[in-house]
Amino acid sequence: MRGVHTSRPSGAGAGDAPFLHTAASNTTAIRLYESIGFTLRRRPSFMAVRAPGNTAANFS
Repeated sequence: MRGVHTSRPSGAGAGDAPFLHTAASNTTAIRLYESIGFTLRRRPSFMAVRAPGNTAANFS
C-alpha cells in the first residue's frame, strides 16, 4: 500500500483540516480513509452536465 501524502493549497492556514472526496459507492476507499483517521463530515451531491451535442463523457 502506498503512503498518503497530505499537502495544503497555498493560503491554507494552520488548523485547516485536510479532506478527501470519494463516491459513496467506493466503500473500499471509504474504509481505507476511515482506517487512517478521516471521518465523514457530509454527503455532498454532485451533478454531471454535458454540452449540447457532446456525447462523450470525459471527466479526467
